[in-house]
Order: sequence, then C-alpha cells, then structure tokens
Amino acid sequence: DFDTIAVPDKYKDIGSFYKYYSGLKKAKVLTIFVGGNHEASSYLQEMYYGGWVAPNIYYLGAAGVVNYKGLRIAGVSGIYKHFDYQKGRYEFPPYDRSSLRSVYHVRNIEVARLKCLSNKNVSAVTQNENAPEEQIADVMISHDWPRGIEQHGNVNNLLRKKQYFRQEVETNSLGSPANEELLMTLKPKWWFAAHLHVKFEANYRHRSTSNATLAEGAELRGASSMQNNNAKLLPSQIISSAIKTSKKNEEIVNSPVDEEEYIPLPESSSKNQHTTTSFIGLESSSNRCVNPDGDLSDLMTKFLSLDKCLPRKHYLQIVNMPSKKKNTDDEN
Repeated sequence: DFDTIAVPDKYKDIGSFYKYYSGLKKAKVLTIFVGGNHEASSYLQEMYYGGWVAPNIYYLGAAGVVNYKGLRIAGVSGIYKHFDYQKGRYEFPPYDRSSLRSVYHVRNIEVARLKCLSNKNVSAVTQNENAPEEQIADVMISHDWPRGIEQHGNVNNLLRKKQYFRQEVETNSLGSPANEELLMTLKPKWWFAAHLHVKFEANYRHRSTSNATLAEGAELRGASSMQNNNAKLLPSQIISSAIKTSKKNEEIVNSPVDEEEYIPLPESSSKNQHTTTSFIGLESSSNRCVNPDGDLSDLMTKFLSLDKCLPRKHYLQIVNMPSKKKNTDDEN
C-alpha cells in the first residue's frame, strides 16, 4: 500500500485500519466513505463500483449511490483536475509518478453517471411521497468542495483561517466545478466534504425549477411575439414606428400639468352622484408568494466540511437525520 499512496515518506505509517481489515476490530456503526487524494489507490481501484473494505465499512466507489433506511446517499471520490477530467481510466499498478496522482482525479464519466440519477422511483424506496420532486439525493459525500460554495457561508471567517484561499475565492476557482454541477443537479439535503482542512458550513438555496421555467417561458413568448410583429413590417416601417412612439412618450413627459387642474368626471359618474366608494381588500394566504424571476424555494442544501483528524481540530460532528423507513430486525 505504501507504494500506491501519494504522500511524503514521513506520513507512511501502518496506522490502525489493518485491524479492521483483518477482523481484529469491527466498526461499531455502519461507515460509508469516499476516496480522497491520499488513499491506498491500488486497493480502492479494485472496487471501482464500490464494496466492503472491511466489516461494516463500505466504500461508495469512484461514484456510487446506496439506500440506507430510506436515505439516499450518493458520493464521488477523488479531487478535480481539469487536465484529467476528460480522460478515461487508464491507470494500473505499479503506478509511475504521474499515474500515482492521476488515479484519484475525478473523471467526467463518473459525474455523468450521478447526473443521470432521477427521483422517479425514490418514493417507493424512501417511502417519502411528500419529498420535493426536484430533490434527488438526501446526502452527498465528496472529498472536494463544490465550487463557489464558500459564497453561501461565512467567507470572511474562512479567509481569516485560510488566507491563501483569497485568490481562489476572488477568481471563483475554490472547489470543484464538477461537484458544483452535481450540487445543482442532485440538490441533496446535506453535502459532506473535506480536503481543505477547515471546518466550514454553508446553506445553499436552490432556485425553483418550475417557477424559473415559467419565467423563462414568459420571456421567450414575449420576445417571440415582438419578433413576429416586427417581422410583418419593413425595416423602414419599424424605424418610423419607433420614432413615433418615442415622440409620443416625449410629448407626454414634457406636457405641462397643473397639479390642481380640474379634471371633469366621466359622464356616467356625474349622473350618479350618490355612488359609494368601494374598497378592494387583498385576501391573506398562507401560500408563499411566487417570484416571477425565479423563486427561492424551501429546497436547500446544508454543506458541512470538517478539518483533519488531529488534536484541537474540528474533525467530528454528529448530525441527526430522520429515517424515512421504520427499523426492522434485519436493519438493526
């Protein structure tokens, strides 16, 4: 394993995983994980589609999805490097200096597989028919951050802790653009990540697809109608019409108006002098107001990244998630 892990020699230590791998110890709770950029790549590459690395410890593979007690948990391994993203999987042991690192670089085929996920059969699996149609995953696990996620949390506090992130933040290059695509496509309730060795939380609100589509459709219909009307006129007629409209608006704006000028009532109104004024009240409603420009819905992803496992570091946090399926003896 030491020959297939990309770390300086001083970090090559046997650790404690061999105890779980050999069966001397067993994880007390089900542990689901993805790979990062400091893994025993030859071992994980044998389980490209995921599998059990030890009793009660499950690897999601290069990209994978599992359902546990009604929760849909998706994950993608590795980190993003643009020069390897479009390539296939060609690495095999023994690795050279280049493939030792490219083996853990995420590929577009893996992201594309996750983007093909749908929620058509989620209700049958999760028994949650009230879940938003747009929400495809409950939990997403990655090593890299989604690009731009820092803008949805306390970015100033982040830069105080990690000053060398500033240039990447200013150029919108902090994190993975591939994970950004997955964030907008899968819209998970929770996204857990690591890699940058700092605890950071963010709340990413997704635009409502339905309202955004309606707004875009209205704009397209308006533009199409304008184009159709103009299509019936010659270019000279269009220009002439625009000039007339401009002059008409100018006359309205520049016309002198006396604020106290008497404006006679319409004839129908003057005959009926005893007409009472009617007031129109807006009915209150518990429904959310719809923003025609694209509603910020209740659909939100809570992002959490933790630090590395060292003393006085924030590397552990417990999050309670309601199970969508009743416990059975088999699942316990």
